[in-house]
Amino acid sequence: MSLHRLIPLTTLCALAVAAPTARAAQNAAARQSEISLLQNAYVLLSQANHDYDGHRVKAMQSIHKGALLLRVNLQAKGKAHEDQGASDEQLKQAQTMLQQARSFAVGRNQRKLVKHLDAAIGHLTTALGTK
Repeated sequence: MSLHRLIPLTTLCALAVAAPTARAAQNAAARQSEISLLQNAYVLLSQANHDYDGHRVKAMQSIHKGALLLRVNLQAKGKAHEDQGASDEQLKQAQTMLQQARSFAVGRNQRKLVKHLDAAIGHLTTALGTK
């Protein structure tokens, strides 16, 4: 076999080994982003000052269920005492984070996680409509 035929075969073998490694690294990065977004959203909601007819808590429960699918236990931080406007802003920030996490979950075909994120996003939409 000539050297010309060996080089392309060697290159193909290297690419075949590198491709799964690159995919695994992308999946690990996406998973870590999901976890970080869920944790940050959960903390924001735990610090929000108002009840929102129970929808804030329901959103937190949905986030917690989604985190369990990722084998992560979320930690809440102590409650802050903001006015309604600041609390509303925290809910909006959490909703944005959940939408970003949802995009990662869709990209990784995590249907159950998407379901929990959709529920949390829905609860936050309802909560923000509550006054």
